[in-house]
Amino acid sequence: LPIARNYFTYLKSAEKKGVKVNFIFGDGRVNLTKETDSKFDLLIIDAFGSGSIPTHLLTIEAFKEYLRVINNDGMLLMHISNKFVNFIPLLISIADTLDIKLVFKSNLVNHHPDSDVTLWAAMTKSAENYTTLTKTLGWSTPRYKKESLMAPWTDTYSNIIQLLF
Repeated sequence: LPIARNYFTYLKSAEKKGVKVNFIFGDGRVNLTKETDSKFDLLIIDAFGSGSIPTHLLTIEAFKEYLRVINNDGMLLMHISNKFVNFIPLLISIADTLDIKLVFKSNLVNHHPDSDVTLWAAMTKSAENYTTLTKTLGWSTPRYKKESLMAPWTDTYSNIIQLLF
């Protein structure tokens, strides 16, 4: 907690604006099972930037849990920037399997030379959110052929080799 408080200025900024910040320690996926249905407007997952990929957060079962705790007008936002792994094919497969809308956004076009290129994915059940993301905010819808989708990962199956650049 001291590291978060001392080195992540957005926490202090949020609290100064009156935002209640809660810290819940432990495995995020396990902790979500304790939450009520449709509790959140927004769930953000930022766990994929390193060389160690938490595959248990990228399974159909995990996404069903994420969707369970997000309300019908809510959104799942995932930071999927990674130097070695391309998560896009997997997320397309999962979104197709769960019949949920998926869009992507990168800062590559407006990239500042001193910052990293980032890639985000958003999933939503809401047609309104989807329209806002694509028409107003410039997020992109993935193009794919259904017959070429990879198998989605499950709690008993994953294949990281398929996603290496």
